[in-house]
Order: sequence, then C-alpha cells, then structure tokens
Amino acid sequence: MIVYNCVTLVLLSLLPHIHNKLIADGLRSKLASIVLSKTNTSTAIVSLPLRLALCKLTQHAEGEAKSELLSILGFQTEGKLSVCLSAVQNVLTTLESFDFIMLSRILTNDTDEYTNTFLKPSFSVQVDKVKYHQNNSAVNYVNNLISTKTLQRLKYILNNDDINNRTSLMLVSAVYFKMTWEIPFDLKKTRISKFRGFDRNISLVPMMSQDNLYLFLIDDGLGLKMIDIKLATQGLSMFIVLPDDANSMAYFLSSVLTEPNFIRSIKNRMKLRMLTLNLPRFKIKSLVNWKWDLQQMGLQKIFLSNETGLDSALKNNTKRHLYVSGVKQKTFIEVDEMGVLRGDGLRHEFERSQDDIISMTNPTLEFTADKPFYFSILIHYDLSDYKNTEDLLNGVYYGPQ
Repeated sequence: MIVYNCVTLVLLSLLPHIHNKLIADGLRSKLASIVLSKTNTSTAIVSLPLRLALCKLTQHAEGEAKSELLSILGFQTEGKLSVCLSAVQNVLTTLESFDFIMLSRILTNDTDEYTNTFLKPSFSVQVDKVKYHQNNSAVNYVNNLISTKTLQRLKYILNNDDINNRTSLMLVSAVYFKMTWEIPFDLKKTRISKFRGFDRNISLVPMMSQDNLYLFLIDDGLGLKMIDIKLATQGLSMFIVLPDDANSMAYFLSSVLTEPNFIRSIKNRMKLRMLTLNLPRFKIKSLVNWKWDLQQMGLQKIFLSNETGLDSALKNNTKRHLYVSGVKQKTFIEVDEMGVLRGDGLRHEFERSQDDIISMTNPTLEFTADKPFYFSILIHYDLSDYKNTEDLLNGVYYGPQ
C-alpha cells in the first residue's frame, strides 16, 4: 500500500448539480485543477466525507476562513449548507445494506475549551476528543476506532508523528465499499488472465466474465472504450473507461480536468449493446493526505495557527486559536464476482428507450479490461433518465498492488 501526499485521483464530479443545482462547481473544479496522474499505482478516493467535515467547519468559521470554505464547497451563502448531507442521505442509507461504510471524524484535544455546539455531531461528522500529549495512545485510539467501525478492513490511518502537542484539529475519514452487482458474475467463468501495464509489465489477475446488456461506447478517435455496469443498489452503476494506451489515459484524464462536462458528453453517446464483459477481480487500498491539495485549492486560513477563523468553536475564555493540523483519508474498495449478495442478485431496471437497444442477440462485442482503466461509481437520481448521473467515487486501476 502506498501513502500519497497528493491526490492521485480526485473525485472529478462530487454531486455538483443535485436538486436544482444547489451545489456549485467549486469543489470539483478546484480539485480537478490540482491533479494528477503522477503515479502508476492503483488508487480510489471518495471526497464526500471530506466535504461533510468542511461543511461542519463552515458552520463555525468566521471572516476570510468562512469565505474560503464556502468558495471551496461551491456555496454562495451559509444557508445552502444543509444540502451537504440531505441531498445524498437516502443513497447513503441504502448503500449501508450493501457493505458500504463511511466515517468522517474531527479530532480535538481532550480539554473542556470547545463549545457544546461544535462538539455536537452534524453533517454525519462526529468530534472525538483524544489526549494529544499522549500521542502514541491517541494514535492507537484513533486507529483502533477506525478499525472497529470498518470491521477490521481499514487500519493504521494515522502515524505517531500525525499527533503531537502542537496539533489542533485533525480531519480523518475512512471509506469501505464492496461492489455488489445487479446481476452477479458466474464464479465458474472466472479465469486467470494476463494484465498488461502501460510499462509493458505483465501480471496475472482473476478475470471475471459475463454476457449481458450494457451501455457501451467505442471512440476510436480518442482511443477509448467505455461501459456502464449496474449495481444492486438502486440508482448506482460502475462506469469504466478503458484507454488504448498511456497517451489515451493521459488525454482522457486531462479532458476530464479541463472540461467539466466531458464524461457527461460521453454518456450521452453510449448505447445499449449485448456484449461479453471481462473485468478483473481487484482490491484497492489508498491512504491520502488532503492538506496540501486543499491549500493548493485556495483553502489557506483554516491551516494557519495564528488565524482566528475557527475560534468561534472555542469558549470565550480560551486563549489559543483553533486550526486544522492535518487531513487524512483511507479508502478500501473491493470488486469480486458477487459482492455481499449470494444468489441471483437484485434487478432494478432503468427505463430504456427502444432506440437505444441495438442488439439483444448473442454477444458480438467484447469489453476486456486487461490493461489500466479508470472507473467511477455513478449515482442515478432519476431512473427514467439513466444518462443523467453524478459521481460518488473515482479511481484508476493499474494492476495488482
């Protein structure tokens, strides 16, 4: 597992147009302006828990710190903050029944200098007090907490040097997600196959296989193949982009970063095809330090120890200032033949136009993900318009870790 000091794959479109477009383009476009692809290591991230923590901080921020937070979140006024969680609450609640765990915590020193309002959970973010002067014990407490809450799947999110006597606030988040398909793959069809990296190295992976009807597109001009696979959770799908080579991957990522509607324009051209899908069974663990990225996005004041922007979270007689010392996230994504379902799966059909259904006969096309690919988990809010989507999770798979 690699520890990243910069975001190697950003959430390129984190719910920016939910319900009357209350969430503006700020977080997405600014994250996108910093990125990436400076590594060839598989990575997956979910910026939603980070967003929720920033929403909570915004409630208690003042002056320039508040202005920076609102700008990063894409809100013009504090009155829009309520949509941070409410817009996705139903989806997240449904996901919990399919092995989705998301935690967002704000760590503080174990003192009585914080207001009750700040300590009260909000936006699904909890505040935990730890004894900073006992840094090893504090780190162990947080790591054990994350491990317990994620059923031992995520461990060691903090190092001993993450907490010391100078630490003020730590934003810590963890996400575990095991994909569960609408129609599971047949275990008997899984075969060991070659996976070719862009560096020409070949590794062996368990390759799952299924014949089914998928949204599909080949763009020879861009050197890309795209497919959309429905998940068992109603209104969720996995979108995969398979580039021909490293140049095509670089062009795709660059286009996503510079053109906010690039993926949406691709989705609009996809058609339903009967094809054979070959997809690796894989796992990705990522540990990301968001602090540098947020600073590059323009979020500066909340990280400065001499600023007063977050001091309203402190009681009036407190002499020191409150600021953010670190921002860390650990993510674990699992993709296998069935996910948490063991049976025929769940069928949640999107309404389909007959004009989109080109072929329902035996597959004549094939989508084989035997080289690095980009993927995202898409939320479909309107099942009658399955091309209208927003991202929940993004990643790139470069081969076995």
